[in-house]
Amino acid sequence: MVHTGACIASILGQGGSKKYGLTWSWLRYFKNDRDRRDMITCGAAAGVAAAFRSPVGGVLFALEEAASWYLFMLKLIYLSLSLSTLWYLLNCKLVNLKPESSLL
Repeated sequence: MVHTGACIASILGQGGSKKYGLTWSWLRYFKNDRDRRDMITCGAAAGVAAAFRSPVGGVLFALEEAASWYLFMLKLIYLSLSLSTLWYLLNCKLVNLKPESSLL
């Protein structure tokens, strides 16, 4: 799950994939290294959240990864929380599990 989330975020951070039809005009704003690093960190955090069914665990993972560079911490926290919650709900939908209300 962690590797899958990081790979999807990496594809989005590179501007999408023409081969698979995943190109959107708004992805061109994430073409620099800093935004790509943020996207991969948030994707990995979303994978952690889905693997362990813990959105807060995904946020803590992102904070641990971000502790070495401290740039744009608020943006990273917001994106990680949003993506980890979305990834958790998507994972529950794919596996036909009922999301635990105590986690949301």
